[in-house]
Amino acid sequence: DPYFPKHEPLNEELRIALRRSADFVVRYSGWFGPVIPETLKIAVRAQVGVETFIRQTSQGWCASLVNLVAMQACHWNEDHTVPQSLNNFVLELDLPSKIQNIWIASPDGGSLQAQQVEFTQRSWAVQVKIPRLDFWNVLFFET
Repeated sequence: DPYFPKHEPLNEELRIALRRSADFVVRYSGWFGPVIPETLKIAVRAQVGVETFIRQTSQGWCASLVNLVAMQACHWNEDHTVPQSLNNFVLELDLPSKIQNIWIASPDGGSLQAQQVEFTQRSWAVQVKIPRLDFWNVLFFET
């Protein structure tokens, strides 16, 4: 039955990865949690293969970046290839707010701690250089 593929204890590597993902979601739920609706009203220009999801909070904007580069059709019950990591690419968004700081965090790296990243803003166009994207990054645009 593919709906219940394996009923066995998690191996240590998967247990750690699931715990990191859960810790990340709890830590940054104020940026992208389930009660914060996604908006399609923001123009986004990203590298081909990077899927973006934008949300607005009372303190700013959040962009989730998902790396789908070289991914084939994904099915939940099949193994997937690991996407090629992306380095030093530019993300541009048209945000109708003056941005004070941009923070980036990811469950994929060594630390879950958000780091400030440099950016430029001209009128409403905000450009930020993404240092690395393995699977999932979250950026918070503080207003």
